[in-house]
Amino acid sequence: MPSLPKLILDTNVCGKLLSPAYRGDVEQIKRHFSRYFDLVVSPQSFVELLNCIQGGDGTHFSADKDRLRFLVGGGAVDFLPFPVAFALKTVLGVDDRSPKFFGPSHFMRWFKVVINAKDRTELVNWDVRLPGDSKRQRRGFRLEELIRQHEDGISQHRAQMEKAIGGKGILPTPDMWAAGLADSLGHKLAPQRATLLGTRLDAAYRYAKELCSIVANGLYNFDKHRGDWIDWQQLFYLCDPNIFLLTDDKGLRTRVETSAQGAQILDLRDFLKRHGVTVRH
Repeated sequence: MPSLPKLILDTNVCGKLLSPAYRGDVEQIKRHFSRYFDLVVSPQSFVELLNCIQGGDGTHFSADKDRLRFLVGGGAVDFLPFPVAFALKTVLGVDDRSPKFFGPSHFMRWFKVVINAKDRTELVNWDVRLPGDSKRQRRGFRLEELIRQHEDGISQHRAQMEKAIGGKGILPTPDMWAAGLADSLGHKLAPQRATLLGTRLDAAYRYAKELCSIVANGLYNFDKHRGDWIDWQQLFYLCDPNIFLLTDDKGLRTRVETSAQGAQILDLRDFLKRHGVTVRH
């Protein structure tokens, strides 16, 4: 039996579908997900939801956990590696050589701890007990380091984009850009392999190119578009033609509409309509 295509849920999808507007439809929507897709979880979506817990006061902790449960789906939980590492492995069959601070095994462990925490205080005070733990260890984790890495990515992306102001920065050709990505994880690519990687990362490249154009024209507000870095990172997973991204962000689709991988980006409203759910947002 052929495997189902894989689906990443953008965080805006979790928020929309768990809102009161879709309360009566959410179980039907979940069934559609499980029938047509295997849900996989990107670090970007996961960290965004963890960031809500980090920045909150615990008042909405139960709702935060509900969004995490929705994000991972009802079957086996499958966390993806970080985007560039995923692309290198998927396209070229090579592993990340950079120091590994976090990865899918960490995400899985943190997910279990959060879901089993009674409240935010128990989580941050390392006072969570997991079911079936014979040692009855108390668990938790510090979100600060993960969030800092996330924020560093946003800051570095902004610094790169700011070079485009006034035409000062020009995005390299796809093969050179891809070679730079590989180099950041410890791999020197031969020209042919760099070309292959660049081709398979077409949506991510086109997104970056479009942003450079907008920034160069002085039409970009960095503070209002912090989420663009996250959107860009999500596009790396489309190097696997069996992976799709479901989003409620029309701007994301527009920026890569000329890419053949654009068909792997699914619009939430269209998805709901196709599956007989009335759009309520």
